[in-house]
Amino acid sequence: MSKRILCVIAARQGSKGLPKKNIKNFCGIPLLSHTIIQAKATNIFTKIAFSSDCREMLEIAKNHNIDYIINRPKELATDSASSIDVIKHACLESENNYASKFDIIINLQVTSPLRTSKDIIEAYHLYSNSNVNSIISASESKDSPYFNIVEKDESGYMIKSKNLEKDIVRRQDVPKCFVLNGAIYIWDRDKFMLSDILPLEKSGIYLMPKERSFDIDTKLDFEIAEFIAKKQCS
Repeated sequence: MSKRILCVIAARQGSKGLPKKNIKNFCGIPLLSHTIIQAKATNIFTKIAFSSDCREMLEIAKNHNIDYIINRPKELATDSASSIDVIKHACLESENNYASKFDIIINLQVTSPLRTSKDIIEAYHLYSNSNVNSIISASESKDSPYFNIVEKDESGYMIKSKNLEKDIVRRQDVPKCFVLNGAIYIWDRDKFMLSDILPLEKSGIYLMPKERSFDIDTKLDFEIAEFIAKKQCS
């Protein structure tokens, strides 16, 4: 029996870094439209659900013929609301609507427009062929807690965040570290619904290049990401 896969795309209207960023035109269409288009192009999802507290965003999703539109409750649209709770709510609402349980949940972040449909498909195949409870996308970090990420000790002096038994003098010699980019999250549905933390135990990494790992939070982020997107299309 094939797996039932739910795609959850969530976006709220409150954004302090860049107001209304999710509906701001990015390369000619609303930012959130890029994620919806990518999701639909994969053809791997049983259903795609869109959750928001913003009427304009919900209308945009409807215009894209999203399978299920969720008007997010106010308590799940605050600055302090957990993204885990938002996705759980979307899953349960979708299952109630379709009277059917899903096996896998895939969350696609709206602020990652440089991710591609191929990334989503490859991440899902990695999940399917690995002994993991979840897959989270990431890019390789140029900074390292073993080399150039530091903290202050109790006396206020600088110390490396992590140490190895052998002193490291070249960045190339440190263990590889990765930065979670938020673009793609894939979970076993049951294990996700029982957890209140991310990542889950036994999580794997889907590695993405830095040029597709941009997460838009500020006006500068938006301008840089749009520049990269236009350059890739030229």
